[in-house]
Amino acid sequence: MMNHLINQLGKDYKGARGAAFYSVGEDNQVKDVYVAFRGTGEGRWYDNGDAFAKEYSEYQQDAAQYFDYVVNDKKLNITSSQNVIATGHSKGGNLAQFITLGSKNAHLIDRCISFDGQGFSPEAIEYFKKLYGEDFYKQPCEKLYSL
Repeated sequence: MMNHLINQLGKDYKGARGAAFYSVGEDNQVKDVYVAFRGTGEGRWYDNGDAFAKEYSEYQQDAAQYFDYVVNDKKLNITSSQNVIATGHSKGGNLAQFITLGSKNAHLIDRCISFDGQGFSPEAIEYFKKLYGEDFYKQPCEKLYSL
């Protein structure tokens, strides 16, 4: 059984939606957590350009804050023992990729499945390499699946 947790990013962007769903095991403990992002919201197309020209865009940063909010939800009590999957389509896929690489709690994400999500700017790649170090950067990248 899937339970719905949250359905809107922190700021009131038109069309910007994130949702967290979770399942519980027979022991009634949270087993799987899915964090999904919608594609580009109304009036948000400019963010695609921002994301291609900078280390990260405001929209991506808000997605990371949303994910960190989900992780800190006491109802879920997310630890490394749960399966955490980030996903989204189009801009939502890009946001899922971004939280897998750039959120404070990225280490808790087991897998990211991006459906037709845009990639990252050279500046963003360098930002992630600085954040993790050149060699360690490859580890979170191995969690990324793009369809």
